[in-house]
Amino acid sequence: MHIQKGPNGFVLRFEKWSGSELKLLVAARLVLETKGDQLSIVEESDDVTEARLKDAPPHDCAEAVDRIVSRHPVIEADEERVAREMPYFHPGGLYYDEKPSRDHFSASRGYFSEDRYDARWWVEAAEGTLTIRDGYTGALLPLTTKQKANVRQMCPGKAEDPDATGN
Repeated sequence: MHIQKGPNGFVLRFEKWSGSELKLLVAARLVLETKGDQLSIVEESDDVTEARLKDAPPHDCAEAVDRIVSRHPVIEADEERVAREMPYFHPGGLYYDEKPSRDHFSASRGYFSEDRYDARWWVEAAEGTLTIRDGYTGALLPLTTKQKANVRQMCPGKAEDPDATGN
């Protein structure tokens, strides 16, 4: 077993027997985080599970952007907070493109309640660049190098001209 210090606890890497008859030796890991004065398991996985759950590459700009936005740690954290504090609001989003496009994507992500939708983040991907703007502060959410490369490849189209759409 290899134990590595993580940002909020430890990552344990080890080998385990897997498969229906426990005949396959695979690499596995546990992620432990400190909660108060106790360690809790927050992730448990192995190579076989990771390979099985690995996402197929996105087939267009909208799918690439949707994956990035829905898995962004800032957005995930806010959705967890809202679920705890305001369980009557549900995360979701709206797409704003009039016609589906393989290389441009415009949307918002926010919260639905029984009688309204509140946009929390404004999302646009065009000309190989993705922007996720905080609707409250105007700040841009950071993206990883891999996310930026994915958007460059999947979203090379032009941004909508606001004057052409009348907005």
